[in-house]
Amino acid sequence: MKWKLKCDVCEDDFEDIDPNLQSCNSYQYILNIYKKSKRYNYVSVRHALKEAFSCKEHGKLYFECEYTGIISTFDKGDGTIGHFKN
Repeated sequence: MKWKLKCDVCEDDFEDIDPNLQSCNSYQYILNIYKKSKRYNYVSVRHALKEAFSCKEHGKLYFECEYTGIISTFDKGDGTIGHFKN
């Protein structure tokens, strides 16, 4: 059975077999990278994603830097943040 849920970051509707998930697959992917990290607190990472979220288009996630206002996307390929090229 799949549950109908709402992402706590982008607020998109999604379905999953785990009714306790708070984030859609796109954000869960990012959060899982930091889940076991000793350097970054998982709760802080979740909060930072919520604060920085800009938009989600064509499956890509965009975030706005609090300091510079630059819009960036999360690159799943190598796990780095790359700047949005004009």
